[in-house]
Amino acid sequence: MSNADSDRARDFLLQVVTIARELPVVARAEPAEGEGLGIELDLLRIRGPVDEQGAPAEGEGDPAAAPPMVTARADVTELFATLQAIPEPEWSERIRLHLTALLRPEAVIPGWEEAKTRLFLVLRPLAFFLSPAQANVLARRSLPFLAECVALDFGAALTYVTDVMLEAWGASVDELFELARSNVETRLEHDLEPAEESDAPKIFRLTTGDAYESSRLISLPWLAKARDALGTDGLLCAAPHRDLLLLATDASPPTLVKLADLAEREFTEADRPVSPALYVFTPEGDLGPLELVNDHPLASRIRRGHVLLANAEYAAQKAKLDEQLAEAEVDLHVATHFAAERDGAVFSYCTWSEVGRGLLPVVDLVAFAFADEDAAPLVVPFAAVAERVGDCWEEVPELEPTRLRTKSFPDRACLEALAEHAIEL
Repeated sequence: MSNADSDRARDFLLQVVTIARELPVVARAEPAEGEGLGIELDLLRIRGPVDEQGAPAEGEGDPAAAPPMVTARADVTELFATLQAIPEPEWSERIRLHLTALLRPEAVIPGWEEAKTRLFLVLRPLAFFLSPAQANVLARRSLPFLAECVALDFGAALTYVTDVMLEAWGASVDELFELARSNVETRLEHDLEPAEESDAPKIFRLTTGDAYESSRLISLPWLAKARDALGTDGLLCAAPHRDLLLLATDASPPTLVKLADLAEREFTEADRPVSPALYVFTPEGDLGPLELVNDHPLASRIRRGHVLLANAEYAAQKAKLDEQLAEAEVDLHVATHFAAERDGAVFSYCTWSEVGRGLLPVVDLVAFAFADEDAAPLVVPFAAVAERVGDCWEEVPELEPTRLRTKSFPDRACLEALAEHAIEL
């Protein structure tokens, strides 16, 4: 972030703090200290019943007994990014609505009949849900390292649907997601424009400015309509950030390279990145990651996008876990997910140390690091490790993306078996 952007973010946060302090439900609001995942503020808010103005309800405001308080942290990073395209005089209304929806959702939740027209499926990277502000958002795993959730769109701002909202509506989770998915198909614009200068373009982009461009990637009916409109049997797709969807009509090497390069560049430069990877929508109507056979000349170039996505998501997860473990004074090493390229091959790896316990990511290669610093690491494909280490590790089910907790270092017999599958880098 440049100095100018930093100053703008600081000014924005001060405006958020000022507006938060005006809300009766907030007792104190301060900019969050330390390195967080984004632009955050710490709040001391009133817990319990509040009246229509947000003040403590009758019985809670007894001067002899202070209203119960609870600390919270509000992540306003996405709100800040959204406001960049809006004149500053309009910011205060959106900030106020956003904070009200976050702190007093009961004050802004419409009835189910009205809500049904305002619900839209959205696609987010798993790191999005690491923020405390999104802890209660209803989400489902979608494509690898991505999840889908539901936005309640107020026009001036949006909030994400939580279990509290769903309970208030009396709707089921399946009903919510199906309705939100249907709204993406039927209520949003579909116009595509060429993403390359050519008399016969093969790459197209959707940039409607409605904040749901990337959501269309997980709306199979919408993709089917786009496929038919472009006159092709299948589609190559990319959603590098929230506000961009890319579609390609063929898989020729020149098109693959252009699409992969464009997706990676847009992902790297984005304030709200989603994925640098490429996906394929098949003639049968299925959607999944684009994977090429190993001997395809562009296999590594296409794999690069998927490895970069995994690397970004594991890095965000590691930052959060390191913070939590430090606060809890737990001695547990969170292994880094490394992305590497050698001799034209793109791969990921991590280190499993003989010293101490750790949390390992799922990678292509595992490098066993021995207590004897003079001993060379033993590098083994992850699949071979998973087949042979048995109870030396266990999956941690509550972590997304997946990590494995090491319980013990493999013994000599196991290491000898692993050595038969070792590779040299």
